[in-house]
Amino acid sequence: MIGERIKILRTERNLTQAALAHALGIAKTTLAAYEQDKNEPSNETFIKIANYFNVSADYLLGLTDVKSADANIASIANYLGLTERTIVALHSYHDIAEKHHNAHMVQKLRILNMLFEPGCELLEHITDYICFSATHFKNFNDESNDSLTPISDLELWDDSQKVGYSDDWDLWSKALLLIVEEELMLLRKQFLKDKKVTSAIPKKRIRAVYRPAAPK
Repeated sequence: MIGERIKILRTERNLTQAALAHALGIAKTTLAAYEQDKNEPSNETFIKIANYFNVSADYLLGLTDVKSADANIASIANYLGLTERTIVALHSYHDIAEKHHNAHMVQKLRILNMLFEPGCELLEHITDYICFSATHFKNFNDESNDSLTPISDLELWDDSQKVGYSDDWDLWSKALLLIVEEELMLLRKQFLKDKKVTSAIPKKRIRAVYRPAAPK
């Protein structure tokens, strides 16, 4: 596993074995043996590799898929299943919002929190839209899937007009997209409503009082 992880890290950096071996102060043949799991690096070389790529020892050992050597990021990633890039981005939003009072970043964090409010199904519908792909029709009560019929073999039929429609079989995904659009509109409506309530709260006015300096 160590060899596989070293090779992954090296190729991600577009490094040759010779270049990485030189950076680590070892022979190219030694590195090749590591990557082929024919030999394992010494503790000193292991630490050099981890420091060079800024990854955790657990990642090199194959105990986790989280690369970060930052204990906080690794803990959050393992706990929530978020990628390191996502965690760093969210932290950046929070950092900019707090330190620079950036209104746009504050709004981003508010929207993210609203996605997990009770009753908000936007994230679920986005997932359905992106991941779901209708390929067959089947009977509701058929657990054996014997009634599976490819969608492309059928057509929509309006018996009153005697008109069929079979040009586009991606109708379901378009229906899901409409649901996502509806949820987004509801979320925006709630956001604007909350914003209006917040702006209606009276704020204390601070009056500057000029006091001349006392004569020296």
